[in-house]
Amino acid sequence: MAVPRKSVFTAARIADVLKFFGLSVAARRTAALFLSLIITLVVALCGRNALEKEFSGRVTAVADGDTLTVVTLDTALHRVRLAGIDAPERSQAFGQEARRYLSRLCLGAQAKVVVTAQDRYGREVGVVTCREEEVNARLVAAGMAWVYRGYNDDPALLAVEDAARARKIGLWAERDPVPPWEYRKIQKPMQ
Repeated sequence: MAVPRKSVFTAARIADVLKFFGLSVAARRTAALFLSLIITLVVALCGRNALEKEFSGRVTAVADGDTLTVVTLDTALHRVRLAGIDAPERSQAFGQEARRYLSRLCLGAQAKVVVTAQDRYGREVGVVTCREEEVNARLVAAGMAWVYRGYNDDPALLAVEDAARARKIGLWAERDPVPPWEYRKIQKPMQ
């Protein structure tokens, strides 16, 4: 789902830049490898925030329990997929409830979005804050979404999901809730 943005600091690109300094091929490769290692370390030490983009705007639409539309002051439309979580599909148990819950949290409100990636559908994937509350974690805490393990990089979300599951709230009140990624696999052959 989420496709991380490609780094512009690959060793090959750095080596291309270094050829203008008249270095031999071996020296360029060594220098490029060294510089790409340094850049990687800087990014790792600064955290992923070094590569993130952030914007704010008004939430004008909620497509489902984990996707919304934000319009910024310059009237740019941003389709945003909530990072690290997966809400039930609209046709799935708790799908409509998840959509209504996200609507109550954000529709018409100002939102701050920290974009961490872009998915294969062109949506920006990010952490959303509405009314001073982080929405991604709030949906999981209310039992309106699963932690999307294959795409989650926030270990705190797992604890939030465990707590919701233990309290049997939202979708966890169901006997055997089906994760959306499994539901989509089941539905695909029927389409």
